[in-house]
Amino acid sequence: MTKSKFLFYAAATYCVLLIANNTIAGKTFDVFGFSWSSAFVTFPVVYILNDVFTEVYGFKTARKVVFMGFILNLAAVLVYQIAIIVPGSAHFTAQPAFEAVFSTTPRALAASFGGYLVGSTLNAKIMQVMHDRHGERHLMARCVVSTLFGELSDAAVFNFGMFLGVMPAQVILATVVSFGLAKVAYEVVMFPVTKVVIGKVKQLD
Repeated sequence: MTKSKFLFYAAATYCVLLIANNTIAGKTFDVFGFSWSSAFVTFPVVYILNDVFTEVYGFKTARKVVFMGFILNLAAVLVYQIAIIVPGSAHFTAQPAFEAVFSTTPRALAASFGGYLVGSTLNAKIMQVMHDRHGERHLMARCVVSTLFGELSDAAVFNFGMFLGVMPAQVILATVVSFGLAKVAYEVVMFPVTKVVIGKVKQLD
C-alpha cells in the first residue's frame, strides 16, 4: 500500500466515524454524575486519525480532510431531514422514533459543527507547530497536547453553544472538563497504537 492509498482509506474511515458519531451523539450515559454523549465511544479515534494525517501528511492535508468531513457530515444531515419530510407508507409506523434519532435543531447543528471545526483544526495546527519545532522527537507530547486543546475546545464550543441558558454555567464547565480529560486519557491509552500506525505509514512509498 502507498501513502496516497492509505490516505484515501483513512480519510474515508475518518468521515464515516464522524457521521456515525453525530448520528449517535443524542444518546447520553452517566459517568460519575456527568452525562456524556455516546459519541465518546468512537470520537477519540477521529482525533487519533487527525494526528496521523498531520504527522504524516502535514497540516494542509489534515485541514482538507477536516473540511471534507464537515461537508459530508452536512450532506448526511440534509439527507436525514429530507427522509424525515418524505411521507411514510401505510406500513411505516416508526415515524416518531425515526424523527427522534435523525432530527436535529439548528442550535444543535451549529454547536456540533462549530465544536468539530474548532477542535479538529486546533488539534492539527498544534501538532504541526510542535512538529516544526521539535522535528520527529516528542511524538507522544504532540499527540497528547494537541488532543488536550482540541478536545477541550471542541467540548467547550459544543456544550456552551448547546446548553448555555438551559443548564448552569458551572455544570456545563464541569462536563466540558471531565469529557475533555477523559478523551485525553483515551489518547494516552491508545498512543502505542497511534505511534505504530504513524511509523508504518511513514515507511510507505
